[in-house]
Amino acid sequence: MFTLSLVSHKEFRFLLPIMPLAMCVCGAGMARLPKVYSMTLAALLAVGFFPPALYLGSVHQRGQVEVMNHIANLTARDPDASVFFIMPCHSTPYFSHVHRQIKMLFVTCEPNLQGVKDYKDESERFFKDPERGVKGLMSWGYPKYIVFYDTFYKHMLSFVADSDYQYKLSFFNTHIPTKGVG
Repeated sequence: MFTLSLVSHKEFRFLLPIMPLAMCVCGAGMARLPKVYSMTLAALLAVGFFPPALYLGSVHQRGQVEVMNHIANLTARDPDASVFFIMPCHSTPYFSHVHRQIKMLFVTCEPNLQGVKDYKDESERFFKDPERGVKGLMSWGYPKYIVFYDTFYKHMLSFVADSDYQYKLSFFNTHIPTKGVG
């Protein structure tokens, strides 16, 4: 844990490899408790964690996976499809759900590895001025599909009207949207 704290670029997924070890330590601690306490604690943990786990695992932010499954189905019929994701970094599982080599572009968020003062990654620059950002990112060519959160729709109106795109489909994502996510 301490070593991971020293890394300048932090992501939750970096903790996943140490989770089995952490669970073993927790289990060993519970095993040392008197049986009645460990059983009570296990029951409280199960009751306390099951509802959030069910909601967070099957309802909350499910739109990212649903849209990728939809894109996988679309690209099965149209292997030349291209997709532009106007979303914060790592919002969707990309190729792990599409399973095809298609052209996908997304806003990046590389860390400041060179130590540039007042560094802003592409994501920060993009979402500061979305209309200009969309037009700038289209310099590689216009994709067949564009994916974005509904909270971003107002920024897309003029671009969609000027570019002959159509609003096709919407997926439920979350009950409580945060900035940039809907």
